[in-house]
Amino acid sequence: NGVTVDPEYVIPLAPNGETCGYLNEVAPTLEADSEFCPQIQAAEPVCCPPIEVIEDNTPATGPAKPCNFCSNEVSSSNALLEVPGADGATCSDLTVYAATIESESDSCEEVKEAEPLCCPPSVDSPCNFC
Repeated sequence: NGVTVDPEYVIPLAPNGETCGYLNEVAPTLEADSEFCPQIQAAEPVCCPPIEVIEDNTPATGPAKPCNFCSNEVSSSNALLEVPGADGATCSDLTVYAATIESESDSCEEVKEAEPLCCPPSVDSPCNFC
């Protein structure tokens, strides 16, 4: 079906600043059972949302005000944490999903309930360990 947003859109949490266009080019070169395929497919909600045709018949590019989950920054140590009650979704999954929904929606409020787990506040003087 292809990318339905700006191909230059940088994917939230992409480790190297990958864009939707880049993933669209790379995906066909990978085997479906490769370790990287599911990682690329995780960006589909951001890069390939359903096209919504608006009054002038131009495709929508996503929410006008996307849901700001963890300020789009989930630490690498929390990215793979499964969020209780989220059907197996991880903190990283919620960040990608949040970018596809409006900030004023009920869905955004539900997603934000996971912020204490996924993006705990930074501290001024962190505890040193090891």
